[in-house]
Amino acid sequence: MSRLSLYFLSRTQVIINSIDGIIVSSPYYNIKNFPLKERLEARIGLPIYLQSCTTAWTMSEFFSGASKYRKNIIQIVIDDHINACIITKGSILALGNSHAIEIGHININFAGLDCYCGNQGCLETHIAIPQILKKAQSIESTRSNCC
Repeated sequence: MSRLSLYFLSRTQVIINSIDGIIVSSPYYNIKNFPLKERLEARIGLPIYLQSCTTAWTMSEFFSGASKYRKNIIQIVIDDHINACIITKGSILALGNSHAIEIGHININFAGLDCYCGNQGCLETHIAIPQILKKAQSIESTRSNCC
């Protein structure tokens, strides 16, 4: 077997079990407990490491980026979704079967907007980039209507 390894970076929002290489679920696709790592390894004959984008990005910063030579890193990413990754004492902090820390699904408003995760009022429904843009458009619309 080759020493070359492939990394699968998830840009779509899926919930992954990075330890076992399984896509647990996706709010956008009808996928449940799909063994992606196993299927890809069988198909191409190379080791596969399934990680969230945030974890992979943090690992790249740790090995060769702005955080090179640092033992402890906290990286928070706010874009279409909100995630975090923590490296402590040179190791990725794992929470259960995942390395990604889904801080976007911390509830900040129980009566808030519906979130694709099934909850209401998640942090992501308030401060992810699409929500910030909607709020800015609403403010601009209100401003143009009043003056």
